[in-house]
Amino acid sequence: MMRLFFFLLLTGTLHAQVTLTNSNLPILVITTDEEIPDEPKITGELGVVWNEDGSRNFLSQGFNHYDGQIGIEVRGSTSQFFPKKGYALETRNADGSNNNVELLGMPSENDWVLHGPFSDKTLLRNALAYQLAADVGRYAPRVRMVELVLNDDYRGVYLLTERIKRDGDRVDIKKLDPDDLDGDALTGGYILKIDKFTGAVADGFVSEYAPIPDSFQQTFFQFHYPKPEDIQPAQATYIENYVRDFEDALLSDDWLDPQDGYRRYLDVDAFIDFMWTQEITRNTDAYRLSTFFSKDRDSEGGKLTFGPVWDFNLAFANADYCLGSGYEGWAWDFNDFCPGDGWVIHFWWERLRADPVFWQQARDRWAELRQTVWSDDALLTRIDDLELRISEGAGRNFVRWPILNDWVWPNPVWLGTHAAEVDRVRDWLLDRAAWIDGQLLEPTSAAELITDVPLTVAPNPGRAFVFTFGAPVDGTLRVFDALGRVVFTHALAGDTHVHWHAVELPSGTYFYDFIGESGAARGRLVRR
Repeated sequence: MMRLFFFLLLTGTLHAQVTLTNSNLPILVITTDEEIPDEPKITGELGVVWNEDGSRNFLSQGFNHYDGQIGIEVRGSTSQFFPKKGYALETRNADGSNNNVELLGMPSENDWVLHGPFSDKTLLRNALAYQLAADVGRYAPRVRMVELVLNDDYRGVYLLTERIKRDGDRVDIKKLDPDDLDGDALTGGYILKIDKFTGAVADGFVSEYAPIPDSFQQTFFQFHYPKPEDIQPAQATYIENYVRDFEDALLSDDWLDPQDGYRRYLDVDAFIDFMWTQEITRNTDAYRLSTFFSKDRDSEGGKLTFGPVWDFNLAFANADYCLGSGYEGWAWDFNDFCPGDGWVIHFWWERLRADPVFWQQARDRWAELRQTVWSDDALLTRIDDLELRISEGAGRNFVRWPILNDWVWPNPVWLGTHAAEVDRVRDWLLDRAAWIDGQLLEPTSAAELITDVPLTVAPNPGRAFVFTFGAPVDGTLRVFDALGRVVFTHALAGDTHVHWHAVELPSGTYFYDFIGESGAARGRLVRR
């Protein structure tokens, strides 16, 4: 009850004034003649101060990047209860028509989202998750950190992001016109989503299969593109039947057949990349909300393709319910520990993990990512870069919204400073990646560590390691990377210590084994 009271208190009375004159971030100034509603969009004016050369931005410069009309409305679901609102906006010409512009260096478009992090006290969870998704080679919404002044009121740090939309520079699938009613043209492109919804079932369709056997929940697939008011009956029927055919194949006796089974309908590589992005962030909403997937025309490949990713406010251990605060456990097991939630995970993910070929493919992809774009060094670099850009604005943001010492739904902890909040995510992400390593990656088929021979490794994590045996041993010590490749070998003859300098190898998880006359040992080490 006290938490509910404080939540209502935050949404209604929290207020502090800040005067913004200059920033290292782009400055957005929005002016409207009336209060911004949930919908429809009202007309406003947007001015942007941004020096492309990276120099400091001063309001006294005037609007040197964009100065024009916009349509704007409040957006979001739960976030609408917070006093720091999020907004959807579209850049417009003076006559109200769409005005495609390259805002802050992003590809030209007219639809944009201003995300206002509130319960995310790092201010960067969405930016970090979208960057991680982009690093694996998938399209994710581009993000620019900005500071916002709305009707002469400083509103804090926001993330200007691309809206998920069919576009050559966003979700790059074929345009589907109203007269595309047969042949190859009918087969794409489409964008569907699983999310909270308002409206009638006419806005999409319900799966014929329950997400949990004999459960009360249903999985509802919503039309995102074309919009519900634009999609033609033949088009709606086509994409519904395609998804149903995929589900039927997934549950058929021949579901593992590479030609006639589920792979006929699904881009498995994209599915795996989407899955690992949800898992490395341990997103509490993963798979069951804000889940987008598309289908292009058959002539363009034409399979269900998961992504782009969206909405990571409750990821990186920022949920105090449904085991959302720790680094252990799988996000895909949500149904096991929160089966009564209104939105649960559809059966697809559990079914696919039962395919040994899919599972090995997923394991191999994780190992590849950990050796490259998701190595520990790469993960730390991403967070450090974001923190460097946002830290100055964060100081002003938390004067305007002084919540660092307070619980805000659904924070599991509140640490008092922005730096401490970011440090927690930094440490958590390394722990999370190492935990997944420990579940998936072994240099041999044996899952259990062997300790027949007393052997310790220090420092671990480290960059240069000392292997210490409890007594002189004869045998061979080997170190493997996550793909099972030998990266170090050393023969011992009555030795007790082996030194291994791994400074030339990328950060990540490695495995060692020792096989000798007196027994064997196997273990795991982390190269920082």
